[in-house]
Amino acid sequence: MSYVSIRPAIVAAAVIAIVFACIAGSQIAISTHAGLLNHFEGQVAIGGKPVLTVASFPHIPPGQELRTGKGRAEILLNPGAFLRVGENSGVRMLSNALTNTRVQAIAGSILLEYTTFDKESSVTLIVGKSEVTFGEKGAYRIDVEDSLVSVYSGDAVVVRGRDVLTLRSGTQSATDAKALEARELASKGPDAFFEWCIARSDYVSMTTCFATSHRDFPSRHPNFYHSVYGAVYLPGPNYCHRFLGPLLLLDARTQ
Repeated sequence: MSYVSIRPAIVAAAVIAIVFACIAGSQIAISTHAGLLNHFEGQVAIGGKPVLTVASFPHIPPGQELRTGKGRAEILLNPGAFLRVGENSGVRMLSNALTNTRVQAIAGSILLEYTTFDKESSVTLIVGKSEVTFGEKGAYRIDVEDSLVSVYSGDAVVVRGRDVLTLRSGTQSATDAKALEARELASKGPDAFFEWCIARSDYVSMTTCFATSHRDFPSRHPNFYHSVYGAVYLPGPNYCHRFLGPLLLLDARTQ
């Protein structure tokens, strides 16, 4: 698979306090239902009502839609599944049960990142007349206007009537084609939405790592994790590697 670098290496050493400030401003919650709005930027509405803050932990109820204008949103479907919604895009929550989450892509672009995979917490994404399910952690994108399902890493199964297609890492399929067929990912490179998804994955990985590690930051130590929010000390060599999401691992392989 040919693919360009997801983001340039723009990060140098940063002040630790800046990183703590970023982490302190994030939402931390445990939800008993899928559809928690975990993060948003710009114009986002749920059920036609503009979202002003995530402080009250807003959810998308079954039957309701989340739509963006000039904005983006990150939805927590289960503890390891983040659904990211691009600008001028929309999703409809069909079922918010953790064991059977069903979301319809109705406009624009969405990207599902499975950082951990739990067979008991299934997610189904619907685009047009097709249903997409997932077999392992990975990064999966749907572009509604192009009826396109893309698998950057992981495995996905597309079902349309009697047609069933398994998409492996590095492949995509047009769900409105006469016959479902897998082809290699287009090598046109990432767009602004994909770059934003990388940044969000970076942030989630960092906050997860901080939440499970001690806060000892000596001034001189070789163990630093470099993220878009700065270079921060972490105990042990490659300590944060186990927290990196599929998008960040994909990013690392392409640089």
